[in-house]
Amino acid sequence: MSQPQFFPTPTIDRPLIAYAFLAQTTHATGDLLSGLAPIFKPIASKHTGEVFKPLEFSSMVRSLYGIEIHPWAVEDLAPRLEKAGLLTKSAISGAPFVYHYADINAEFNDVAESEIRRVIDDFIGFAKPIIIRHGLPFDANALEKAFLDQLVAMDFQSILLKPEAKAFEPSDAPIQRLGLPQKPDRVAWQLEIDAKSKIDVLCASFIVHLYANDRQVFELLTRISAGALVAETVLNFQSPGGNATLAGLKVVLDAPFVMALLDLSVEESTAYATKICEQLMKSGASLHIFRHSVDEITSNLRGTIAATDNGEGRGATARRMSKQSFNQYVRSVVQNVESAIQRLKYAVIEVPNTLSSFQYFSEGDEDKLESSIGHYENALARRRDADSIAAIMRLRQGKAAKMAVFHRANYIFVTANSRLVGKADQCTVTLKQRSSNEVPPALTDKYLAGLLFVMFGGVASELTHCRLLANCAAALEPRSDVMRRMHQFLGELDPTKAAHFRALMTDDRASQHMMQLTLGDAAWLRTTDDAVEILAQMEATLLEKHQTKVDGEMQAAREQHERELAEQRDVVNATRAKLLDADAKTLRLSLRLKEEEGKSSQLAENLRLKRADSDGAKLQEVLVCVRAGLRAAERRRSIITASVVLLTVITTVVSWALSNVILGTIVFACINGALTFVGFWKTPDKLFGSMVTRRRDEVFKSAALERKVFDDLKQFKINWDIPEVVYESNAPT
Repeated sequence: MSQPQFFPTPTIDRPLIAYAFLAQTTHATGDLLSGLAPIFKPIASKHTGEVFKPLEFSSMVRSLYGIEIHPWAVEDLAPRLEKAGLLTKSAISGAPFVYHYADINAEFNDVAESEIRRVIDDFIGFAKPIIIRHGLPFDANALEKAFLDQLVAMDFQSILLKPEAKAFEPSDAPIQRLGLPQKPDRVAWQLEIDAKSKIDVLCASFIVHLYANDRQVFELLTRISAGALVAETVLNFQSPGGNATLAGLKVVLDAPFVMALLDLSVEESTAYATKICEQLMKSGASLHIFRHSVDEITSNLRGTIAATDNGEGRGATARRMSKQSFNQYVRSVVQNVESAIQRLKYAVIEVPNTLSSFQYFSEGDEDKLESSIGHYENALARRRDADSIAAIMRLRQGKAAKMAVFHRANYIFVTANSRLVGKADQCTVTLKQRSSNEVPPALTDKYLAGLLFVMFGGVASELTHCRLLANCAAALEPRSDVMRRMHQFLGELDPTKAAHFRALMTDDRASQHMMQLTLGDAAWLRTTDDAVEILAQMEATLLEKHQTKVDGEMQAAREQHERELAEQRDVVNATRAKLLDADAKTLRLSLRLKEEEGKSSQLAENLRLKRADSDGAKLQEVLVCVRAGLRAAERRRSIITASVVLLTVITTVVSWALSNVILGTIVFACINGALTFVGFWKTPDKLFGSMVTRRRDEVFKSAALERKVFDDLKQFKINWDIPEVVYESNAPT
């Protein structure tokens, strides 16, 4: 038997440079369609001069990029391609004009081809040892194409379907390809899902690895995915412009999507689902869920709780129930799932089952739809999906709308199951329930995210980031058949190892590593030795994770210690600088004080000298005043003395004149005797001293006032007898 083909052989070598351009589309401004036109250069260059045919162009874009463009949208794209120089328009007879592919330079400018090439090389280096260990053929070109397909599609649907694989030997298996077979019987479906699951796990492992170890490259992958999302959506949708609104649109959510909103599945999916719903409600849409989807959630939770209680729980919900808080949350939600949904402001609606509703989509139509969906491992899940699509068609009551006004369709079913969306689209067109250019009954959450970006902007990159992480986490969620096979082998070998394995499954890193080691293929576990080897590697992964954590904590502690030391050094240096600055200030202050003291001393000396000069001047002035007083006293004394002498003479003359010689002689003798006794010049002082002194003081004070030294007289001591004036510095002022 031939070796199974793991990866398909690429029919066209996809130009990596186009993906580099796609990575930049989220930054485009203005007309997004014109902004995307350059990615079609490889097609135009290959078909220069040929007639542009929308159907062929759509097929070539799908083949080259994996991007779907409905043929009806290609005609609207043609004028933009002409504007971008990729097409030329010429008139022909019998028709207004025809487009031909132009002769162009196929090179792209100012794009990061090297970045994309580095990511591809890193992925191939990451995947090669895993593929070889599984005994699968290694083809770098095919691996590159598979990775880019996965990155653009962001579709991990095979994991969501969770098939229970039957054991088969790879050497006996038929050729496996990515595309679903035309007639999906049980075996063919299983093989296709198994092959796709391996790619899912491989790509998801690499993306998670980048997220943990190289955020810069992870962000580049996010931009590429966002670019592909926008490209696919823009090429099928025209922005209405102006104040866009989704008022009147009722969005019905699939059960797995609602479980993500309720935080009941993979943790990463909650943020992604929440962002989409917040944008929908903000834009005017209302959110709903069918009652049979509520029943599905309830059934899933009850089954998970029962299996977990028996130690056989599988899946993200069961894994997370190992935490007591989450366990209690799940048990509270399962009591009334409808109330939990209503708390999110989402309405539970019934599936129409009246006779009038069946005229829009009959029971026969629904049976054909269910058949066209193909094989599901869970038949009830297939029936519910068919019911959901049929219910949307009946609720619309025959109302149709173009994609440019998709909200006018009134009802849309949103699911992560891209296979269901495609089959529902094809079947409803085949049944002539709608035309191919009208809004299909269901959209993928990915496509809806693109529509929201085109209409409202600003959400594509953020949504892509969340979706990429959510899909990777879903892809690496342990599959039930792989876990059963591992547990079976380990249980047969050693029940303790089986219990240890079950405990390891509660750890994200260990469970994801198991999926990476097995590529999600239970058939790869052929013997007990395989299971033991996987367990050992899982333990090593945890040890590595623990060691990484310890190393990280130690490194963080060292960095913290270094930061604290640096902070202390900074404090010491700052304190030292402050002390030095204080010393410098003290020195400067000391010098300034000395300088001020010198100035003060000089000022005091100057003041002293000035004061001495002033005091000397004042002393001279006081002396002048004293002299003036003394002169005045002398004049007064002279006047008094002269008056006394004159009076004596007059008295004597009068006495003689009266012929009273005796009396005159006696008077004259008495006066002369008195004058002789006390002295002539002392007589006035004795008799009239107070008058002299008063006159002296009056003239002295008047002179002092005139010479403006009256207020300073207290500073001087005057001895009128000498006379002498002495300056007293400590005299009161």
